[in-house]
Amino acid sequence: MRVTAEPSLRHYWYPVAFASDLGDAPLARRLLGSDLMVKAIAPVDDGTCRLL
Repeated sequence: MRVTAEPSLRHYWYPVAFASDLGDAPLARRLLGSDLMVKAIAPVDDGTCRLL
């Protein structure tokens, strides 16, 4: 079975980048056969960030 052929796997969260990879420019990623754009939109003082 191909992972991309199983729609139930889309209901979970997957890590797609390290926090150190995030900057001002968006990142292109592919996950389960879908193209994604990862962009940090609100850095938080404790070292975490909010993602879009």
